[in-house]
Amino acid sequence: MAYIRSAGGQFAMIDLAGQRFGRLVALRACGRRKDGRMRWLCICDCGRECEVGGDCLRSGHTRSCGCLHFIDIAGQRFGRLTAMKRVGKNRSGGMWECLCDCGGKSVVGCSTLRSGITKSCGCLRPSHAQNPSAPGHIAEVCLSAPYESNE
Repeated sequence: MAYIRSAGGQFAMIDLAGQRFGRLVALRACGRRKDGRMRWLCICDCGRECEVGGDCLRSGHTRSCGCLHFIDIAGQRFGRLTAMKRVGKNRSGGMWECLCDCGGKSVVGCSTLRSGITKSCGCLRPSHAQNPSAPGHIAEVCLSAPYESNE
């Protein structure tokens, strides 16, 4: 049970069990945080369970187990690129290994694919189209870019 201060200064219990908050459904209270607020065991629509503060659920601050931060784009096309598999993450989301129509591979951020900023491995650039093995070719730059592995 969560507690909320009523107008008279007393604490009233709020039972969140069974209620939906975004992709989460509160299952049961599972203890208190260090500040005394209730934590709730929740199940996400993706199937994962997580513990969330009742205040975070009620305010809308927490709406999933974290799966909303990673969008699965495997198999989707973006210009000449097809997203093959997620190979890591960066500050703005997932990093995806992509196959270009020209046969080149590159690792590209999900956000740049979805926004249309990146449409190819670099083969569309006139300076790189004639010599894709030249230093600075976008595929080499992308594959050598640092990213965090999710394994």
